[in-house]
Amino acid sequence: MNAQQVGFLVRFVLCVSLPVWVLHEVPGLFGHTYLLPISWTTASALNALGIPSLLDHSMLALGFCIVETEFTLFRVEFECTGLFSLFVYQGAVLAYPTDLRRRAVGVVLGLVGFFAYAVSRLVALGLIDYFAPWWLNWFHIYLMVLLNLGFFLFLWAQWVNRCAVVRQPDA
Repeated sequence: MNAQQVGFLVRFVLCVSLPVWVLHEVPGLFGHTYLLPISWTTASALNALGIPSLLDHSMLALGFCIVETEFTLFRVEFECTGLFSLFVYQGAVLAYPTDLRRRAVGVVLGLVGFFAYAVSRLVALGLIDYFAPWWLNWFHIYLMVLLNLGFFLFLWAQWVNRCAVVRQPDA
């Protein structure tokens, strides 16, 4: 490993560790700014799609919300929102050796992308629960885990290829 790789690794570990530590120390911060908006948007989207749903955020202090549909109570936790994948993505963006403006673009794209992805994922689970409930566990346990990884890698690759790399002029 060369010095640049070691530097990236150290910056990456620090950039991932800091939000994980903040989440552990002040979970309400992420609950109110990330978990609740995703849960509310999910319930609203399901209602707009004709699937009656209610949001119960009385347990937000305990780290989850409930989205209730006709058939199921969905316990929406931080893990359901891709928050930890977002931390890894943000850590990789912040540790990447590029200028501050490009890192800021990556952070904003990540926040917007992961928010939209989390809502889409939860709405998809709500649709599956409504139309094909026998598939719910399989989609939740297997497919969505793979999609989380795929989404993270896709977003990271897009940012690196389009935004992070400073293009050298042709000689």
